[in-house]
Amino acid sequence: MKKLSRYLPSLIVSLLLVFFIILTAAASVFCINISAGRLSQIASNNGSADIVYSQLEKYWQERYSSTRVPAEVYTDALTKEFLAQHIDLEIRNGFAELRNIDRETNDYQNAELDKSISDFYKSYAEENNFKDDEALEKAITEAQKSARTVIQNNCDVFKFRTMSQHKILSKAAKVFNYRFFMIAAAAAGVLVLMMILLLIDHKEKSAVLYWCGCSALIAGILGTLPCLYLLLTNYFNGFSIKQPQVFKAYTVAMTTFTEAFMSVCIATGAAGIALLIVYAVVTSKDKSVAPTNLEK
Repeated sequence: MKKLSRYLPSLIVSLLLVFFIILTAAASVFCINISAGRLSQIASNNGSADIVYSQLEKYWQERYSSTRVPAEVYTDALTKEFLAQHIDLEIRNGFAELRNIDRETNDYQNAELDKSISDFYKSYAEENNFKDDEALEKAITEAQKSARTVIQNNCDVFKFRTMSQHKILSKAAKVFNYRFFMIAAAAAGVLVLMMILLLIDHKEKSAVLYWCGCSALIAGILGTLPCLYLLLTNYFNGFSIKQPQVFKAYTVAMTTFTEAFMSVCIATGAAGIALLIVYAVVTSKDKSVAPTNLEK
C-alpha cells in the first residue's frame, strides 16, 4: 500500500472501477424497469384509466357547444376497464416496436359506443325532420371514427404513438435491443478491473478489499446524491405536460426509476463499507500476530 509503484496504478484502476460500478447499476435498473409489464403496472397503480375517463368527459363536455352532442353519449358507453385494456395495449405495442416485432391490432372498436352515437344521431335527425340517408350515415361514421381517435390519443399515456411518428422509437430500439449486452459488458468491466487490482496487489491481496471497498462506497455516494436531490426537490413534478394522464404516468415512472437506482446505489455503498470493515479486520489481525523468531 505504501509503495508508489502499486499505489498509483491501484488508484487509477479503482477510479475506473467506480465508473463501471455505476454503469452496471444503471444498466441493471434500466433492464428491470424499462419493460411493458413495469410501465403497465405503473399506469394501473396510479389510476391512469380514471384520469383518462375524466379527461374524455371534460373534452366532450367542452365540445358540446359546437357539436350539440352530449358528453353522456360517449361516456355512458365507455367503461374504465375498456380504457385500462387499451392503455395496456398501447404500452405493449410501443415495446413491440422497440423490439422490432409485430404490433397487436388496436382499432378501438366498441360496439356500445358505436351504437350510442348512431342512436343519438338518428334520434336527433328524426326529431328535427332530417332524412335518414347517406349523408346521415356518413356523419355517424365520421363521429364514430373521431371518437375512437380521441380515445386513442388519451389512452396513449406514455406517448408511444407520438414517438413512433417522430421515428424516436426506431432510434431507441437500437439501444434497447442491446440492453442485456450492456449489463454483461459493464459487469465484465467490473470483474476485469478487480482482476487487475488483484494482479497489482498480488503481494498484499488484502489491499484488493480496500480498493474495491473504496470504489463501491464512492460509486454508491455518487449515485445516491443526485437521486436524493431529484426526489427531495420533486424535480419531476416540474415537467410541463398538459395532459394529466401523461404527466402522471411520466412523473411516477421517473420517480420510480430514480428510487430504484438510488436503492441499488445505497446497497452498493453498504457493500463498500462492508468490504472496508473486512479489510480493517484482516489487517488488524495481521499486525497483531506475535513474532515467531525470538532471541534465546
